[in-house]
Amino acid sequence: MDLSHLDKKYFIDPHIYNCPFCKRNNVSYSLIDTFSFLLVKVYVNY
Repeated sequence: MDLSHLDKKYFIDPHIYNCPFCKRNNVSYSLIDTFSFLLVKVYVNY
């Protein structure tokens, strides 16, 4: 599922975010750390 259209809508630049939940614009943020994860679907046959 591609959600890049939401990135463009809410992340104005690398430091400004428009929050859709609290209805605030120009919220400052900073990234402290990043990580990635692997989502795996497991099918079990009994």
